[in-house]
Amino acid sequence: MVERLHQLIEERGAKVANTQAQDMEEAYQQVADALPRPKDCCICYEHVSLYLFTNCSHLCVCGPCKAQLLEQRNPPPPHHMWGLGQQQPRHVTCPLCRRPHTENQLMRVVYNA
Repeated sequence: MVERLHQLIEERGAKVANTQAQDMEEAYQQVADALPRPKDCCICYEHVSLYLFTNCSHLCVCGPCKAQLLEQRNPPPPHHMWGLGQQQPRHVTCPLCRRPHTENQLMRVVYNA
């Protein structure tokens, strides 16, 4: 009888420990689900958005698409202009709201893993 009582206590203790572990795991999962996740690039949908447009606060462009946007809007100067004067900041518009920005107004965002 005493052996059976000890066995029941051990089984019940194991069940309580497993239940608590499952509850903790579910709680951690809920917290992880609530945290903001990196968003996909709004242009290619292949890479994570890394650049924030500071005027409008849209985080929506990856590195390759940012470079492509800057090249489309700002073609390289003609060869006879190379090396003359100070280089002007390149311009780009936010792909979501079309608000104008300069290249200096794009901020690279770093995600912590």
